[in-house]
Amino acid sequence: VPQNKFAPESQAFLKEMLGEPKVQEE
Repeated sequence: VPQNKFAPESQAFLKEMLGEPKVQEE
C-alpha cells in the first residue's frame, strides 16, 4: 500500500468525482 494515497491516479479520480481540479493537502 503506497503511503501517498493522493497519487496521480487518485488525483485524477478526485477530479472525475468532484468535476474540478481540487487537490487536498492533508
